[in-house]
Amino acid sequence: MGVTLKVTTPRWIRSSLPKLNTLFRQNCNDDGIFPILSKKQEENASKMLLVTPDAAARRTRRAAILIPVVSYRAKPSVLFTTRAATMNTQPSEVSFPGGHVEEGETFAEAALRECEEEVGGSHWSSMVIVGECSPLPSIKGTPVHPIVGVLPQELGDDLRSCLDPNPEEVENVFCISVEELLELETMKKIGRLSTPTPVFPSKHGEVWGLTAVALRPILHKVLKPVFLGKSS
Repeated sequence: MGVTLKVTTPRWIRSSLPKLNTLFRQNCNDDGIFPILSKKQEENASKMLLVTPDAAARRTRRAAILIPVVSYRAKPSVLFTTRAATMNTQPSEVSFPGGHVEEGETFAEAALRECEEEVGGSHWSSMVIVGECSPLPSIKGTPVHPIVGVLPQELGDDLRSCLDPNPEEVENVFCISVEELLELETMKKIGRLSTPTPVFPSKHGEVWGLTAVALRPILHKVLKPVFLGKSS
């Protein structure tokens, strides 16, 4: 299927990319990694790990997800997917594109490859990588490395006409503007976690779990001050 994208880079992207890069790096540690969790939060997150016979093997694997900042209907937005109902893990849940890192790949390369495979379209190769975040433990113990990237093109109003999602992996693709995400955000106590975690209850489905945890610090420390001129 063909991909229809406006080739002109939206003005807000041209003006905001340097600010995004600068602010992201200002929040990074000495290794150039954006810390998602505090030490205490890391301890709480570890309680989510499933204790299974293959838990150690799972922790030796690595996964990467892409947090795609896009221009949708001329607004700075974040792109999400809804996983197919037939998926073995987290069926029908809202997530970021991503998957396991293959041998020889960087985390950014893996995230981009998975995005292309899940969402469709070769245009993801033009994604501008802003940086890498510290890993988060998945529910099965695999460390997941979030990568923040900006697509320097305008997505069409009808995402189905400009993207080609893989039906075996993705049920839906949608975007939520930065402003709306901030309005939607709430905190809930979920499962065995001792402290409330972020949740974004959208009309497309609830953004929660690892997806919401990865999104929140990027949203407040980078996207909000750059696009809305406000800091948290």
